[in-house]
Amino acid sequence: MRVLFIRHGESEENVTSNTLFNPGGPPPSTEAILKLINETDGPMVDRNLSSLGKQQANILKDFYINPLKQIINNNDDNKIKFVSSIQKRAWSTILPLAKALNKEIYIRDDLHEVGAGPPIPGIRKYAKLIAEKKKDRILVTANELHEIEPRLNTKQYCNQNGSILQDGSLHPGFDPIDTYPEEDLSIGMTGTFLEQVTTRGNNVKQWLQSDELQNEMGSNGLLIIASHAAFLSRLILKSILNCKDWKFNVNLKNSSTTLMSITKTTCDLLTYNNEDHLIKEESNGDGRIDSSRLLSRGNKKVRILFVRHGESISNSLLRKYFNGKTKPTETELLQLIHKDKYPVDPPLTSVGVNEMNKFTDYYKQSIQSIINNGIKVKFVASVLNRAWNTILPLATSCNQDIYIRDDLHEISPHGPPMPGMKEFAILWEKEGLDRLHITADELNEHEPRLNTSQYCSNNNGPIFPEGSMTYPLPASVLYPSEGGSMMPKMWDQLLKRCEQVANWLKSKELHEEMSGGGLIIIGCHGGIMATMFNSVFFGRENWQMSMDAQATLVNTSTCLFEITRKNRSFSSSNDGDNSKMMMHHLSSDDDDDDATIDVVSYANINHLISSDVNFDLARFLIGSGGHGHAGSNDNNNIKAKL
Repeated sequence: MRVLFIRHGESEENVTSNTLFNPGGPPPSTEAILKLINETDGPMVDRNLSSLGKQQANILKDFYINPLKQIINNNDDNKIKFVSSIQKRAWSTILPLAKALNKEIYIRDDLHEVGAGPPIPGIRKYAKLIAEKKKDRILVTANELHEIEPRLNTKQYCNQNGSILQDGSLHPGFDPIDTYPEEDLSIGMTGTFLEQVTTRGNNVKQWLQSDELQNEMGSNGLLIIASHAAFLSRLILKSILNCKDWKFNVNLKNSSTTLMSITKTTCDLLTYNNEDHLIKEESNGDGRIDSSRLLSRGNKKVRILFVRHGESISNSLLRKYFNGKTKPTETELLQLIHKDKYPVDPPLTSVGVNEMNKFTDYYKQSIQSIINNGIKVKFVASVLNRAWNTILPLATSCNQDIYIRDDLHEISPHGPPMPGMKEFAILWEKEGLDRLHITADELNEHEPRLNTSQYCSNNNGPIFPEGSMTYPLPASVLYPSEGGSMMPKMWDQLLKRCEQVANWLKSKELHEEMSGGGLIIIGCHGGIMATMFNSVFFGRENWQMSMDAQATLVNTSTCLFEITRKNRSFSSSNDGDNSKMMMHHLSSDDDDDDATIDVVSYANINHLISSDVNFDLARFLIGSGGHGHAGSNDNNNIKAKL
């Protein structure tokens, strides 16, 4: 099944807290906190959506209603279920959509937020005062919550005896101020309290992968869960994905969505922190925002925007001959090699050029604005044509070079591991047509904007040793016979490349070059991106390539990450959003190994949805035949035009 996690829309708490806890300013006074508490009716931890938050909830409904209706109408087995936290800002965010589909919202008592707020200066005082005023508890019972909103189903997942939450507390057993450290707020949350939050997250993951829920939802089911920024961050990145390093870094924006594929045994991140429904329109004034503002943190942090290339000829040809289930015949493979002349360095198709233009049109104004503000922007790309060509118009519009790195190329020149790929690789190698012998000088002559002097290690001969992208490995050791995961030698080689790129991104030299901030735009490929993000950036042990994980990085989708370096310190930002301040755990010394790479958004497709390039969101949401192997947007079979 697929799970669409939704952070609640802007709440009244977000609005007042952003004023009370002024980013970069001194902690609020006791008088200011008491004034806010006395002026607020009901629990401070269960406030409603703001006027903007209500707009965001309605925009969310307008954006998803038609695709969700299509999912329901296409197949009775395509079940959709709404689940939410007990807190009203969460269930109110998905209520308009649930009403439009005539669905109930099931309340779970373990999806609530972490505590009184993020660990920022003054939060201990705030937690103490709201507790003294008895406004830190949600004492509502299951029956009372159902009476408040009859569409809320409080029977399946809620305590039926007394308050839904134990003693009405978001953190039972903890004094409110004990959830935060006394001295160093950059720690985030105290260890024992974080253990309680982790236990909640692990329980939710166990429920998501349970036989009971998986059987109820079926393989094409869509579960829509409304919750909160800090808890969702911990749940998704730590409990579900088991990322090696997690810190309190709440990048999730109000009403943003995160899509995952979750089975009884596997969990794959498909999108993260997407704001597709909030894309700015010319009319404006209706709550929509331009999510491209996420691109830069100015000179505070380096952010990296990975861009998967537009559709290439190889994407189109592989779809023609490989279905992911049965092997093509040798005759078909020879036809692919000789008649269709499968290229080792394929150019973009006309669809890919269209995607490239939409990507350029969407981002060029924002990128130019960043440059005009004196913030450094650097373009980097793989050696391969389809990668650097995708970002070339954007680089040209900004009068920037593209720096070519010889370790960013795709896993292999063949395709993803699936039935028949091993036979194709061996046959192609035997024909002697699987090599790319281009040199750094030749690449620069072909396109003068390509700078091959800084990151191409071999300036004497072909960029790839002997022209092989998998040197020194022969085709026979790259793929298993029946598809699935890559062979161990190939996997080890790929991981070394991914780690090399990660070390470069975290390096002191690069950050000094970028003056400690700015934006790096990297044109790259679906397979290496999926591997790098999951195995290296997220640190997911024993992660293996799956078609779902790779296919979600559709052509020209973007993934945004942020690099944190140097000593541990506190920083805050509201990033132009009312999602409160963010904490960043920074490392205690200056070694590259202690720098961290954190996801900001994943598989962003705003430029496709906002343009006249049709995108089948319905099929993307449930994953039924949506993209095949990586490389297919499948825009020729659109049933739902957004």
